[in-house]
Amino acid sequence: MALLALAACGGGSSNPKAPDNDTDGAASMTLSLSSGTVTAASPATVTARLKTAAGKSASGVVVSFSTTNGNGSLSAETALSDEDGVATVTLSPASSTTAGADTVVATAEIGDETVTASKGFSLVATNSTITSLTADSGTSSGSPVSAYGQTVLTVSLSGVGTTAPATLALTSSCVAAGKATISPASTTVTTSPVYFTYKDEGCGATLSTDTVTASISGTTVSSTLGLFIGSPTANNIVFVSASPETIYLQGSGLTTSSTVVFQVNDRSDNPLPNQSVTLSLTTFTGGLTIQGGQSAVTRTTDDDGQVSVLVNSGTVPTPVRVTAALASGVSTVSSNLAVAVGLPSQLNFSLSQDTLNIEGYNIDGTTNTYTIYAADRSANPVPAGTTISFWAEGGQVAFERTDPAQRLDRLGDGQLRVAGAASRGRPGHDRRLRGRGRVVHRPRRRQRLGQHRAVPGPGRRHEGQAVRRHVRRFVRRVRLADRRRCQRLCRPQLDLPDPATDPGRGRRLDPEPSGHL
Repeated sequence: MALLALAACGGGSSNPKAPDNDTDGAASMTLSLSSGTVTAASPATVTARLKTAAGKSASGVVVSFSTTNGNGSLSAETALSDEDGVATVTLSPASSTTAGADTVVATAEIGDETVTASKGFSLVATNSTITSLTADSGTSSGSPVSAYGQTVLTVSLSGVGTTAPATLALTSSCVAAGKATISPASTTVTTSPVYFTYKDEGCGATLSTDTVTASISGTTVSSTLGLFIGSPTANNIVFVSASPETIYLQGSGLTTSSTVVFQVNDRSDNPLPNQSVTLSLTTFTGGLTIQGGQSAVTRTTDDDGQVSVLVNSGTVPTPVRVTAALASGVSTVSSNLAVAVGLPSQLNFSLSQDTLNIEGYNIDGTTNTYTIYAADRSANPVPAGTTISFWAEGGQVAFERTDPAQRLDRLGDGQLRVAGAASRGRPGHDRRLRGRGRVVHRPRRRQRLGQHRAVPGPGRRHEGQAVRRHVRRFVRRVRLADRRRCQRLCRPQLDLPDPATDPGRGRRLDPEPSGHL
């Protein structure tokens, strides 16, 4: 083998294809191979090293590679030199049966100069064949590879040696699916036999047999073997989720269905596909249904080992449980799912304020905060997103949003808070307000003691009966207090005359009381 290095003379201008390369003088390129003998099992690496005339590395230069007789196969026909001025490609035989010698040639332009280098190499034909592929177990349905078990694969070759190595690679359908491994995946050998380890990772849940293929790289030589794989056993079934966890009565206008998911696992806690699961409801209160009916439903687990079923609410609020059972008797029940009323109940609808009496009769901008507590007829909080509308007979309701309807959120279950401000449009003294009443005591100049009036206040009509009872009790207490006061003020008093000044007068009863009603 000979090393040929050609250098062109002259030229000091820069190479527009490779900027910043100093090309004063003669540029050069050297070519080397990692091995002078090239086989299909042992390709060689071709390295071209470029230098400028000043001895610096010529980076960013395109190098073209080729073989003189076409007996070699290159991984790429061109390569770009790196910052060290190095460009590399891989050289292999054109075919596994090719033998002889050839020359690899590299050409590049450094500035205005064209540099070329070449290197000879020899080719060794690969005449290796696979004589057998066997396994310690799994070759019959009576003795399959156990679930998550392993077996040893043995490959026997012919035609391999120190001067004729071969690269052997093994793969299978389960390995391609990620449910089995073969170790090592490939290896270069010079002796026979060669041993590999096959390990199952749950492939038996989907396939009963796995086809293993052994091949010699760079050739068309290959061999196959069918392995029987045992199916893993279902160990448990677990509840995964109910989405959503709360559904509402039919006709409420809210969500009335939930998807309940279970997962079947094997003894290694890995998801187990192709397993039959029977699902049923523990109660049908209010007309609950599963998949549109009330009969048990059978589902098969998917590739993730999961099954799902649709549950629809009825007309009665209740907790919901779904039972999932395997043919082996293993079972479990769902949790976290419930049917709620959803709609706010007038009985459980409450409005409260931070300040009972704000100074806002003739002052604008005085604010007060009002809080709504809304629950359904079962006293459970209404769902987030329930719209609450406000109106006021005086002042202004300050909304956080531009629309006049607030939604229940961010304040806890069933709570909503808004701010009100005093402004023009205040209710008058004698204006009657609907709903809840309140007792107001406004003494007037000619108002007699014991006279009070009940003025209805803002509220709801349904509260009127309770309010009237409250008003009557309050009025009775006020009248009783006034009666006692009147008794003290209006008690008849005895006027005893002084005998020295009025001896002729006797006792008299003052007809005029000192107080009045």
